[in-house]
Amino acid sequence: MKEKGPRKDLFARMLASHPQFLEKNTVYIVPLTGKVLINEMDLYQATRFAWRLDIKRAQRAKYVLAVSQGIIRQVFIVERWLEANENNFPGLPEIPGRYGFVGQKAPESIQIVFVNKRIPQKYRSRGASNPIKYTFK
Repeated sequence: MKEKGPRKDLFARMLASHPQFLEKNTVYIVPLTGKVLINEMDLYQATRFAWRLDIKRAQRAKYVLAVSQGIIRQVFIVERWLEANENNFPGLPEIPGRYGFVGQKAPESIQIVFVNKRIPQKYRSRGASNPIKYTFK
């Protein structure tokens, strides 16, 4: 019997392995807790806007991982970080002190390393005031 819906996702989460972080100092992790993601564009929009972060530290990250329920759903390469305002992100609200990015989906060779893999426990902390995690100091 083929599993569907939430059960299928549960099985996928249970079987997911951990990614190998191949390059130190390169990953910025964005958990998408509670967001319903319908398609690739929704995933990009939910991942890129608007985060409270240390801009200098975020600029060092090579990849941004979109994570839902502990599983990496997509990997993006950031072209640039911008302040979260209407000029930089038309149609989205201004949120002082927060940033978003403009970027693109990472190439297939990077997707294979990360997508559908489980985030290691040390990068998952429930209830953290800032859900953003970096794999570097």
